[in-house]
Amino acid sequence: MIKILNDAEFQLVKDLIYNLSGLDFNHKNKLRLEYKLKERMQQLGYATFNEYYSFLNKRSTSSDIEIKELLDLLTVNETSFFRNKSHFKALNEHVLPEVIESNSGSFMVNPPLSIWSAGCSTGQEPYSILISSLEHKSFINSGMSLQIYATDISQTSIEIAKDGIYPAKRLHNMPLNILKKYFIEKNGKIEILQEYRKKVKYMYLNLKKGPFPRNLDIIFCRNVMIYFDDNMRKSVIEKLHRSLKSGGYLFIGHSESLSNFSDLFEFKICSGGIVYKKIGV
Repeated sequence: MIKILNDAEFQLVKDLIYNLSGLDFNHKNKLRLEYKLKERMQQLGYATFNEYYSFLNKRSTSSDIEIKELLDLLTVNETSFFRNKSHFKALNEHVLPEVIESNSGSFMVNPPLSIWSAGCSTGQEPYSILISSLEHKSFINSGMSLQIYATDISQTSIEIAKDGIYPAKRLHNMPLNILKKYFIEKNGKIEILQEYRKKVKYMYLNLKKGPFPRNLDIIFCRNVMIYFDDNMRKSVIEKLHRSLKSGGYLFIGHSESLSNFSDLFEFKICSGGIVYKKIGV
């Protein structure tokens, strides 16, 4: 029987997870962390926390793989298509027209529209961004190409996203014309067509370590930084700022704020949605 972590053991694993990923587990999350650790230790046959912790600290290929597996268990992957409709309204009515017009005046020949979904989970967000962009009149008329990067710390989520297969009930609010154009029904589930799946480049990425994509028009990093402490949050926000083109846009979660970063981002309300526009170069 695996015992509950004592305070010293909890601090050890808390520090390990933070140093590796930036995820900040406090005492409110202790029971959840213990449950996930027990689950993983039982799967691997470790009887004590010290045995498992020693293995994680080996810094070998096998321990590195296990750390990814553990982080995969600890991350929350709750998402849906076109989640937070005010964000997608702001994207469609304000952000896309502005960045497309800005790119059309660029010295580059036909620069791509570049968007990053950071913390993409199982793919609903990047596919929603893809559909919004491809359906947008400004994009259709621009002749631009589209680059969408999608990253997550959960390899399991990335594999689900790459497959692009979802329970039909997850798409019950999707407009029929969009369903018919971008999806196909298969074995009682809904699958995004391969020609559209391949337009999204999925990658494993740990926001604590990077590397971050660069020269981006738009970044979605929603409901990710709520798991970070102030130092980690500051580091990530500064890196996101560097990843954006001048005048690029950042979308974050409704419960998140950049009020302490007014030197980096301009707060804007567009079509009822809150967005942040990069200040400086």
